[in-house]
Amino acid sequence: MLTRRGAGVALVAIALILGACGGDDDGGGDGGGSETLDVTARDFEFAETSLSVPAGEEVEVQFTNEGEAEHSFTVEDLEVEVEADGGESATTTFTADAGTYEFHCEYHPDQMKGELTVE
Repeated sequence: MLTRRGAGVALVAIALILGACGGDDDGGGDGGGSETLDVTARDFEFAETSLSVPAGEEVEVQFTNEGEAEHSFTVEDLEVEVEADGGESATTTFTADAGTYEFHCEYHPDQMKGELTVE
């Protein structure tokens, strides 16, 4: 059984631990944080054809190619392109203004395409 002093010390220790485990906000209170966008290509399609990210924040694209052929995630209007061989992954980053942008695979643009909303 804990004494009052022992209980107080335990509460302070818990508060310090929880404070240290606080949010992982990379930016200040006015935006400027970072966002991760997971994009997966398999065979000749993207797992998601409708993606969204916040405007004005750096976005890290985690591109995973679960197919066998080489694929890319390309957003021409944002000058974003990341490529990966079959079974490989790659990353890139970008920051964009609000808008709607088309994305596609550079190698299979008619089959693999979608829309990225930045808001």
